[in-house]
Amino acid sequence: MKHSLLNMLVATIPSLILPVIGFVKFSLFSHIYGDSINGLYSTMVQIMAVLNLVEGGFGVAFQQILYQPLAHRNEKKVTELYNGAIYLFRKIGIIILVLGVIVGAVQPLFISQTSGHISNFSIYSIYFLLLVPVVISYFLMGPNIVVQADQQYYKINLGIQIITLLRSILVIVIAIMGLSLEVVLILDGILSIASYVYSREKALKLYPYLRNNHEGRDLSALENTKHVFVHKISGVVLSNTDPVLLTYFISPFMTNVYNAYNMICSSLIKVLYGIIQAPSDSFGHLFSSDDDHKYEIFLQYANFAFFLSSIVTSILFITATDFVRLWMKDELYVLSYFSVFLFAMNTYYLVSREPLLVVRNVNGLFKETKKIALLSAITNLGLSLLLVKPLGIVGILLGTFLTHLIIDFFMSVQLVYPKVFGLPSSNYYQFVFTRTVIMFGFTFAGVYLWRLVFPNGIQHLMIWFIGATGLGIIALVSYSFIYYMFFNEFKLFVKRATHLLNRKRANH
Repeated sequence: MKHSLLNMLVATIPSLILPVIGFVKFSLFSHIYGDSINGLYSTMVQIMAVLNLVEGGFGVAFQQILYQPLAHRNEKKVTELYNGAIYLFRKIGIIILVLGVIVGAVQPLFISQTSGHISNFSIYSIYFLLLVPVVISYFLMGPNIVVQADQQYYKINLGIQIITLLRSILVIVIAIMGLSLEVVLILDGILSIASYVYSREKALKLYPYLRNNHEGRDLSALENTKHVFVHKISGVVLSNTDPVLLTYFISPFMTNVYNAYNMICSSLIKVLYGIIQAPSDSFGHLFSSDDDHKYEIFLQYANFAFFLSSIVTSILFITATDFVRLWMKDELYVLSYFSVFLFAMNTYYLVSREPLLVVRNVNGLFKETKKIALLSAITNLGLSLLLVKPLGIVGILLGTFLTHLIIDFFMSVQLVYPKVFGLPSSNYYQFVFTRTVIMFGFTFAGVYLWRLVFPNGIQHLMIWFIGATGLGIIALVSYSFIYYMFFNEFKLFVKRATHLLNRKRANH
C-alpha cells in the first residue's frame, strides 16, 4: 500500500500539469503550422507506436518475470535477466531502424491531399525526426524496468516527469518564436533522449550490481514475449490506427478534429493510469506470495478504478463539446453528441478494466488470452475499415467501442476470473453492471443540470472552467457518498488508505 501510494503520488502530480500544456501545444501547432500539418504530425506519432510493435511486448514479459527474484532478493538471477534484456533491446533498436527507414521512404505515397498539399520534405522531416529518438531509446532501456518491477519507480519517475515538463514548455516557446516544426522536433528529440539517459543512470545507482557485471544472459523472458506480442498488436491497433485511417481515407484535417477530442481522452486516461496502475508492481509481489486475501484486495482495487473512471467519464461527456469549441475557436471541431458519447465510453472502459488487466499480467496469462487480443485487433481493424468511409469519425469510434464490448470485455472476464480467482465470470459482470448503471444515472442528471445552468451555451473558457470545476466537485461528493454507502470494498479501501496516511503523519 505504501509503495502504491508513493508511485501514485509521483505519477499523478506531473500528469495533472502536462495535459494543460498539451492542450496549449495542440491548438498552437494547429494555428502556427496549420491543421493539416498538425494532423500529419499526430499521424506520424501513431506510426512510431506501430513500429514499436517490433519490441513485441518483451518489456512487459521482462518485468513480469522479475517479480519473483526481486521479491526474494536474488541479485544473481535479476542480473542474468537484465543482461538478457539489454542484449535483446539493442537488437530490437536495430530492427526498428531498418524497418523505420523502409516505411519512411514510402510515406508520401499514402498521404491524402484532399485538404491541401503537403510537401514531401515536410513528410520526410517530421517522420525521421520522430524516428531517431525512438531507435536510440532501445539502446538505453533495461535498468528502469528493474526499478519499476521492484516497486521503486517513484524514485526515478519524478526526474523523468520534470524533463518531460521542460520538453513541453520549450517546444511551445520555440513554436511561438516562429521557428520551423523541424527545429521544434530536434529539440524535443534531444530532451527525449536525455530523459532515457537520466532514468538509466539513476536506476544503475539504485542497483549498482547491474553495472559492468560479469553474469551470463538469461533469455527466459522470451518465452512469454511471443504471447505478449499478440497483446501488443491488439493494443496498437485499438489505440493508434484510428488517426492513420482518417489521414489516409478521409483527410489530415479530420484527423486533427479527431485528435482534439482524443487528446482530451488520452490525457485523462494517462492521469488515471498513473493513479490506477501504481499498485501493479505491488500486485506482482502479492500474487508471488502465499497471501490468501488476493480477491478481497482486487475488489477494493477494482472499486477504486470504477469510482475514478465514473467521475471522469461523466464530466467528459457533459463538458467536452463546449470545451473543444472554446479551445479551438472553430465550429468545425464540434462533433455530434453520439461521437462524444463514444469517446466517453471508450475512456470509461479502458480505465475501469485496468485492475483486471493488472491481475492478468502479473499472473502471466498472456498465452491464455492472446487469442482474445488477436481477435480484438482483427475485429477493430475490420470494423474501422468498413465504417470509416460512410461514417467518418463515428465509424472509427463505433468500431472500437463494439470491439471493447463484444470481444475484449466478455471473453477476457470468462478466462481470467475463473483462472485466477476460481469464481464464475458472472460475479464480475454483476460488479460492472451496478457501477455502470450508477455512472449513467449521474451523467444524465449532470447533462440536465449543465443545460439548466447554461441554457444558451458557454461563451468564455473561464466560465467553462468554473462550471466544470463545480460539476467536478458535485461528481466527487456524489460518487464518494454512493460508493461508500453501497460498496463495502470501497469503504475498506478508503479506511486502509486513511489509516496508512494517518500513520505516516504520526511518524513525522
